[in-house]
Amino acid sequence: MSNRSIFLLCLITTILFLMSVELVRAEDSRAAHQSMGNDELEFIFVGHCKAGGDYRIFSYEKVIGGTLQSFYDYKGPYGQETIKSQLQPREVVALVCQASPKA
Repeated sequence: MSNRSIFLLCLITTILFLMSVELVRAEDSRAAHQSMGNDELEFIFVGHCKAGGDYRIFSYEKVIGGTLQSFYDYKGPYGQETIKSQLQPREVVALVCQASPKA
């Protein structure tokens, strides 16, 4: 093997190695962006009401009649239900925790 062939082989090996490192870094970056993204359509909130009792709120959006609409499925100290609302999650928590018990 000539020096030129060895040089080309080393160069190709180095390029392939660097490309594989960049692919791994790109995948890691994409996974981190996906897990920390703010573009998710579904969220789960859990906690404990000040007056007692735990709550779980599932926030999601779905298209109805061509319009994106917000929904909350909640389960709290006073029952469970689905509501359609544009409220912020903290406002839904307040409603779920302050609701009167169903008779």
